[in-house]
Amino acid sequence: MKPACFLMSVVALPLGWVGCDSDRGTGVVETSSSSTAVATSEGCDSDRGAGVVETGFPCPVTDAIWAEPPRDPHADPFGMGPWYINADRTIWAGWDAVRMVACPEGNKVLWIRPQGTQLTVSGRRLDADAGPARATIPCCYPTGFQASGLMFPTEGCWEISAKAGTSELTFVTRVGPARPPR
Repeated sequence: MKPACFLMSVVALPLGWVGCDSDRGTGVVETSSSSTAVATSEGCDSDRGAGVVETGFPCPVTDAIWAEPPRDPHADPFGMGPWYINADRTIWAGWDAVRMVACPEGNKVLWIRPQGTQLTVSGRRLDADAGPARATIPCCYPTGFQASGLMFPTEGCWEISAKAGTSELTFVTRVGPARPPR
């Protein structure tokens, strides 16, 4: 069987949040539409990874918002889920963004960004020296929806920054280790 850190199909998007719920300590909170980013992946016992090597560094994990992104006429509805969202709600990061792991296959991150803008994503580890995160962003998504891959060389506390046009989003997350194959 493949390792748990596999890339999943966009078709299965609504199922992506089933593995982590509030009873198991995800820290996902419901907020009003005027809130700014408030779920942590910490404590989530899903198949996306287990535990994080502690470095003694207090990782200032950004909470995600339980919300539904704006509808894209060229994509299926995304539904409610945990998302990292910037203050003016023009950039959203979801899917694996709230439960990333360090593994060669990477993490599928879905983005909502201003239509017609080029998305750039970078990541740096905050709690130890490490090479940068690597983003794979395929071309030719003409609407606001953008799929991407995000790979981390190590687990730990990571700051992710995204930019599309004049919009920006920065969040901090714990990247966990990949689970061994079952």
